[in-house]
Amino acid sequence: MARLLVVCKANICRSPLIEHLLRVRLAGIAGFEDIRVVSAGVDVTSGHRMCELAAAEIGNQAATAPHRARGVTQAMLDSASLVLTAGRAERSALAKLSPESRTRVFTLKEAVALAGTADQPLAEQRTTDGGADRLADIATHLNARRGLLLLPTHEHASTSWWPFTKKPTDPLEIPDGHNLGDRAHRATIRSAHQAVDQFVTLLERPRS
Repeated sequence: MARLLVVCKANICRSPLIEHLLRVRLAGIAGFEDIRVVSAGVDVTSGHRMCELAAAEIGNQAATAPHRARGVTQAMLDSASLVLTAGRAERSALAKLSPESRTRVFTLKEAVALAGTADQPLAEQRTTDGGADRLADIATHLNARRGLLLLPTHEHASTSWWPFTKKPTDPLEIPDGHNLGDRAHRATIRSAHQAVDQFVTLLERPRS
């Protein structure tokens, strides 16, 4: 079974929320119903529950199948056909943990940017034998586009939704607002939803 791994820092907010959103959305796309979506973190206190705001987004599933934070391992990376991170820091940490996995690791927003100019939906990419592992096909396609596209860099602070800060935001990241107050935290949740929506739309996009 193909596996999609989602990684953030602590595995209590961004990555478990994205894990849930992708699992639900992919289940409705032909050929992706059996993909296993899991999450982990790079700086984790094992066993911590999902934050209340992210859990509220998931609803009943948070109660019936409680999330517990766990740290990412090399074995997780080696078994994943595609790895999506919340930000660049997590992507870099994974590259150090398993250099061989670098061709399969992208920030979620980076994957959206790389796929955005494809001439066919990601779901139609076929590079592995018979196309049995759709995620491996997608990872190969995205990695091949690295260096071919000019990806966005940090945006000017005046366009940032990040409150009470002069730091520019990174358009390839879902910022970690978990400990920065309610406004920033809710902005993080919205950003995760938007990024998942964009990624899934690219999977479903009809040929032009």
